[in-house]
Amino acid sequence: MFLKAVQDGCQIYNVEVGRYPLHINSSLKCLKYWFRLLQMDVNRLPKQAYSMMLLQDQNGKRNWVTEIRELLSKIGLDHVWFNQSINNINVFLVECKQRLLDIFVEDWSSKVRSSDRYSLYREFTEGFGKASYVEELDIYCFRVALTQIRVGVLPINKNMNRYGLNPKASMCPFCNDLEEDHKHLLQSCPVYAVFYQS
Repeated sequence: MFLKAVQDGCQIYNVEVGRYPLHINSSLKCLKYWFRLLQMDVNRLPKQAYSMMLLQDQNGKRNWVTEIRELLSKIGLDHVWFNQSINNINVFLVECKQRLLDIFVEDWSSKVRSSDRYSLYREFTEGFGKASYVEELDIYCFRVALTQIRVGVLPINKNMNRYGLNPKASMCPFCNDLEEDHKHLLQSCPVYAVFYQS
């Protein structure tokens, strides 16, 4: 379960350094290839394969064409699918990219707003884009620790046992009656205080 938390944290970390997910570029490449297929002569084998997949999609069988149709629907360009044509590929790809980026940022914002897991992150985030500390904090181990605290993947008991069934597993190993979360770590644990007082 901690692995799932780390994967979620990695997604947020990509946002911390101002990176968009790779699936946006791969989606654009698929759309670009789809456009090439639309332009091909009907005698070409790829075009014939596309026509067969299109027929399969219409009969309810999922394939690559289904993914393209659903992608266009997701970004609000159903009319392009129904027309099976594009006037200007460059304008089309720019519009698709912007819509995919907007959808990603909206999903990211919604996830951060609605999840208790990102309560600390919500307090410190400056919005979507590269966080200022990434460039300002030049000591690598400090930058990594700060990132882990911000995105909730620092290997402390609360994070390690987030999905565990034993509530005692989240307790501080030094202060047995208190939960080892980021606030306890940074503000009240006397053992950790040695590190941030020096």
